[in-house]
Amino acid sequence: MKPLLISHRGDTTNFSENTLDAFKSAFSHGADGVEFDIHFYKGDWIVVHDYLFSENQKYPLLTNVLEELKNKGRLEIEVKGFEDNGLNKLEQILTPYKNQNIEITTSVLPLLPYLTKKFNHFKIGLIFKENLFEEWMNEDLIIRLILGYLKLAKGNIAHLPERILSKKLINSLHKNGYKIHVNIPNTKNQKQMLIRLTDLGVNQFTINDIRVVTFLV
Repeated sequence: MKPLLISHRGDTTNFSENTLDAFKSAFSHGADGVEFDIHFYKGDWIVVHDYLFSENQKYPLLTNVLEELKNKGRLEIEVKGFEDNGLNKLEQILTPYKNQNIEITTSVLPLLPYLTKKFNHFKIGLIFKENLFEEWMNEDLIIRLILGYLKLAKGNIAHLPERILSKKLINSLHKNGYKIHVNIPNTKNQKQMLIRLTDLGVNQFTINDIRVVTFLV
């Protein structure tokens, strides 16, 4: 089955990242979805990547982005933050879109129980940081770790670094009902990487070059 190709922060080849223009352009070029980051700021959720974002700049509101992109495809929303004080507001914003194709992700592991409790009607993605997988770990331990984290967090999708992937790992996750997500960096080898990982069984990718949407046609 053809994997999902999700544009990382939108079409950043032609537009500024995490903007409505970038998101719309990604869909118009054939992306299956877009990925973007959100922060709770001054009582609302804004779309911006960096934790240390400039307060002098204006950023899209999540409410506006959801309304503009509804029914276009997968919306992969990475929640950034170290507290739960904005989650009631986030629930209020997302409730009207509960039938949309939305995946909620985070790399802040302590935040996951709060997200799965409030948003279990959406897909939940766990972003596994590369430094979590140390050199002394063998393949079986890595598989146990990933499966354990997914089960504890009640997640659906494992966002994994490319270097740990193997057919055994991917088959183990699929056997247990989980999907695998990998980021394709914007390099000269991105086409070969995409084809190789698709053949391994990776279910979805974030892409950083909008031209990648043509590689699997």
